[in-house]
This record gives sequence, C-alpha cells and structure tokens, in this order.
Amino acid sequence: MSDYKALAAKHLDKPSDTFMVFRIAGDQAVVVVDNGIAGCPKYIIPLSILDALVEPEPEPEGETYIYNLPYRELQAIAKEYGVTANQKHDALVAELEAVFALEGEEE
Repeated sequence: MSDYKALAAKHLDKPSDTFMVFRIAGDQAVVVVDNGIAGCPKYIIPLSILDALVEPEPEPEGETYIYNLPYRELQAIAKEYGVTANQKHDALVAELEAVFALEGEEE
C-alpha cells in the first residue's frame, strides 16, 4: 500500500507535519492543513490522483522489458525474427536480446 500521507503532501505541496487531519474515507483522502493565521483549508483528494504520483520502480539490472513478457508473446516475437521459438524461457530471451543487440548496431 502506498504512503498516502506523503503522497498527499507532495500533491498539495505542503509538509505533512502541517496536516491537522489526515484520513482515508472510501476512495478519497481527507486532509485539513494548518496554515496558521491564514486558516485551515480542507482538501478531499481522490486516491486515484495520489496513486498516479507513485513513481514506477526501475527495472532490475540485467533484465530487459522482454524478460517479463508472457511466453506466448516471446514465441510470437521469435517467429517474427526467425528465432527458434520452442526453447526454454531464459534461452529464448537471451537469443532475442542478441538479435535486438545486432539490430541496434546496424542502425
């Protein structure tokens, strides 16, 4: 689960320690911010907005995007590039990566 309080602080551009109230109500975050003499505005933020602020995790070193494709898709790509499609997953990925590396050198 995401740290919605930190994400709300990022979205509102306010430090989270100025939040007087922070709670999740259904699919919304309810936030009351203490602005001192300027007042205490209440914000209702849909969780979908906060979820969109989550940055995706980087791919692990040594793994390419094709490593995570379903085996059937890998086989279809292999056939397209003339690679033997009926081999084990890791061998198929390695061979496709080699083909893509050779293509990159030609450009």
